Amino acid sequence: MKAQHSNGRGRSPFLTSYALTLAFITFVSVLYFKDFSSTLHQPFLHRPPPHHRRSGQISRPLRHAHHGGNGNAAEHHRAAAAAQQLPFAVGAAPAGCDVGLGEWVYDEAARPWYQEEECPYIQPQLTCQAHGRPDKGYQHWRWQPRGCSLPSFNATLMLEMLRGKRMLFVGDSLNRGQYVSLVCLLHRLIPESSKSMETFDSLTVFRAKDYNATIEFYWAPFLAESNSDDAVVHRIADRIVRGTSIEKHAKFWNGADILVFNTYLWWMTGEKMKILQNSFEDKNKDIIEMETEDAYGMVLKAVLKWVESNMDPKTSRVFFVTMSPTHTRLG
Repeated sequence: MKAQHSNGRGRSPFLTSYALTLAFITFVSVLYFKDFSSTLHQPFLHRPPPHHRRSGQISRPLRHAHHGGNGNAAEHHRAAAAAQQLPFAVGAAPAGCDVGLGEWVYDEAARPWYQEEECPYIQPQLTCQAHGRPDKGYQHWRWQPRGCSLPSFNATLMLEMLRGKRMLFVGDSLNRGQYVSLVCLLHRLIPESSKSMETFDSLTVFRAKDYNATIEFYWAPFLAESNSDDAVVHRIADRIVRGTSIEKHAKFWNGADILVFNTYLWWMTGEKMKILQNSFEDKNKDIIEMETEDAYGMVLKAVLKWVESNMDPKTSRVFFVTMSPTHTRLG
C-alpha cells in the first residue's frame, strides 16, 4: 500500500458541530471502563432546547455493578477493585454512577479543549470556523452524568497509558472524527520531530515516537466487507454488505491493544439491506435482502465472535460507540 504523508501544515482544522463534545465522552469512557456492547433499537437523537440537552442512556457498559441504596461501602470497594484490574482503567466510578445517563450542559469556562487552528490533522472540509461559521457556542457543550462527574481529560496520563501500545478506531467518518479529536487532544504534548501522521489506503496512523505508541483509524463503515470500503470513494447509493465476512478488515485489527468500533449511520438506508452471499469478484453475484436490524445484528455478532477469539481481556480493551448524530443539520 502506498503511504500518503501528512504533517498537517496548510490545513485549516476543525470538526463537525457535535464531534468535539462527543469526543470527550468517548475518550473519558475509554479510561472509565466502557466495554464492547451493541445498541440496535435506539432512535436518532432529537434536537434539544438550547443550553440543556437531556439524553437517555447513550451507551451501556457490559460490566456494571449493581448498587442498592445510596452507598454500600463494601460493594463499592469490591467494584473499585474489580475496575482497577481492567486494562487501561484509571479507577472506579462512584457507587451508583452510570456515565451513560445524564445530560449535555453548557460550559463556557472549560470548553473547548482546543481551537481549530491548533490542530493540523483535521480535514479541511470539517473546519467550521475557517469556512465562516459565525457562532462558537457549539464548542462549549459537555456531558454531565447524573449523580457523578467525569474527571478532566489528562493528556499526559493517556499518553503514558498508551506507551508501547496500539489504539485503533474502526468504522465510519463519525469514528474518524473521534479519532482525529483524540489526536488533537494529545499532539500538543509531543515535539514536532517525534510525531507523524500517515495514511495507507484505509488505514491512517498517528505515531507518538517517544512513547512508541500509535493511534490509528481504519475505514470500515459496515465493519463487514462491503462495496463502500474505499476510504475515499465510497458514496454508493446501492449498498451491499458481504454477509458476516470481516476477514478482509480484521487482519488490520490484529495486534491492537485498544479497539474502538462504530457502525450505525451507513445502515440507515430506509430499505432492506442487500447481503452478498458469495464474493464481490464473482461475475454472478448471489444477493439476498434482509431486514436492516437482522443484518446489523448478524454483523455485530460476527465482530463479537472475532473479539472473543482474538482479544485478551486481561491485557486489552474493546469499546463500541453507539448511535451518533448525523453530519448535517436538518431543516
